Amino acid sequence: MAIIKITLFDSATNVRHEMQLPDTITGRALIEAMQAKGNLTRTDLSGIELHHYLVKNESNSSIRRLDNRKLSEAGVVHGDTLTIKSEIIC
Repeated sequence: MAIIKITLFDSATNVRHEMQLPDTITGRALIEAMQAKGNLTRTDLSGIELHHYLVKNESNSSIRRLDNRKLSEAGVVHGDTLTIKSEIIC
């Protein structure tokens, strides 16, 4: 287990969070921790529930979702920026 420093960018609020985390945490666990601390809203302004997920932008312009993958398995390294995306749950 290594500790890596990453930036989390919340695309809904344009807020960046600098973090140091173990590379063994999963994308889903990281999102849940952010929600528990109150750093991510659970609903939009009209009260509709949101689903958040974490993505890593690859150098070849593709996007990789990290849901149940450990950061190390997804190739996340020290200094990377991960993006938090939100979807409305219908």
